[in-house]
Amino acid sequence: MPTTRSALLGALAGTLLTAATAQAQIIRPGARAREAAFWVSGTVGLFQQQGLVDGTTGSTWEFSDAFQGRVSLERAIGTGSTVGIAGSVANTSLRYTGESCGQCDASARVTQLLAIFRGGGGGGAGLHQVLEISVGVIGRSEFRAEDDSPLAPMKPDYDPTFAIGYGIGFPLSPRLHLTLVQEASTSLHQREGLGAGERRATQQYTTRIGARFGLGSR
Repeated sequence: MPTTRSALLGALAGTLLTAATAQAQIIRPGARAREAAFWVSGTVGLFQQQGLVDGTTGSTWEFSDAFQGRVSLERAIGTGSTVGIAGSVANTSLRYTGESCGQCDASARVTQLLAIFRGGGGGGAGLHQVLEISVGVIGRSEFRAEDDSPLAPMKPDYDPTFAIGYGIGFPLSPRLHLTLVQEASTSLHQREGLGAGERRATQQYTTRIGARFGLGSR
């Protein structure tokens, strides 16, 4: 994986490990708190994606790295396990090649809507592993050249996507967790208009940090 993601992951992991050590020194035994019934999460991250060829418009999109914001709502189904939905958005720059502008610098919006399963970490204290499995769609839209003129496609372009994320979490309290997750996903672009040797599958990578808040009781 790219060096920038590895360096970011190492730095953020060190921060959480330091927090874990400090928290462990002040933990006192007590009654076990009831687990949250729902979890709301908010994260920010570095989003990286491969370029692709779009056969329907005869254009090529070479994306740059971008910051991604993501929110999720999950329901607890067991100790440390949840299911729910997540949505994300990233505004990215790209090198666009096609009839709309020849070759130009451009921008686009990349959104995701995912159904997620998450496992790892109950209400106890200490670092824990996090595993996320997601399936849904990724959409690319609002393509615009530097002069703000629209570029094809004029409508959002959606592809099916599948993702696996792995990372660490640390509870500051039974209902407030910090998380650091690195995710790899694959999406399948439409085959229409593609040549025999052109690929449909593209990869996306995200390193994100955020917080989870527990609501209700179960």
